[in-house]
Amino acid sequence: MRTHVAWGALVGALTWVLPAQSWAGRSDVRVTHRARQALMAADGLPVTQIGVHAQDGVVTLHGKVASERMRRDAGELVETVAGVREVRNLLQVIPHRQRARVDARDERVHRGLVRVFRRDRELRSGRMHVVSVANGMVLLGGRARNESEHLYALDRVASQRGVRGVISVVRTPLPDFSTERWEERAARWVRAGPPRGNADVDLWIRWMVRLRLVGNGETARVHVDSSGGVVTLRGTVRSHDVSTLVESRAWAIPGVRSVRNELRVVPTWPASRLRSDEPVG
Repeated sequence: MRTHVAWGALVGALTWVLPAQSWAGRSDVRVTHRARQALMAADGLPVTQIGVHAQDGVVTLHGKVASERMRRDAGELVETVAGVREVRNLLQVIPHRQRARVDARDERVHRGLVRVFRRDRELRSGRMHVVSVANGMVLLGGRARNESEHLYALDRVASQRGVRGVISVVRTPLPDFSTERWEERAARWVRAGPPRGNADVDLWIRWMVRLRLVGNGETARVHVDSSGGVVTLRGTVRSHDVSTLVESRAWAIPGVRSVRNELRVVPTWPASRLRSDEPVG
């Protein structure tokens, strides 16, 4: 059985597998408050356009700013806030002259995703939700009952028109089986060859590739296929080094029998070459 993930989407993705109960709670509320206060006290930052999400001391900044300097300053400022262990700076740089067009496109994407979550019986419970859309990059939050539900939501969001990336800060309960057990199972499967109906191992391979690439924004245009332990990498990256990195991370997953690297190296994606319906940045 062939499985597919629209990674053009998925992963610049910050996908977290976290216990339903953690040390966070009130601590994260305090960190969020402190980070927002710091941003409000700074000169030259569009505070109302910067979203702050704290989870176990990891702060995710999302939204749109007008310059790379604003993006950098916001990230560096939040790094100094008490209680912050790490900053994931996902702010999108959109020049003023392009802002209205990008905002309109993001609004259409957001409305479409709200309809998807309302109509899909697997998602309508409201445990997961779209936090924001910025230049086609979707921040997905909330809680999932299990990894399968989380993966389903990621795939559904990633497949929607106008979505160019999904960043997930969804909390997922730890599975009731150990990673070691799955690694042993995958290793045995490699030696024995793929049995019928082995989609679960391919699903696990896809999941592990995502985790290996977490936080690397250079992989946001990478697509990953997995079938029978054969991983195919498609899409575009900015350098041969990134292409090699993605391939090596895929090879490192137990159960991967082969990696077909079909990534194209495109050093830059200048705005002047983008069509009117393509994302900016």
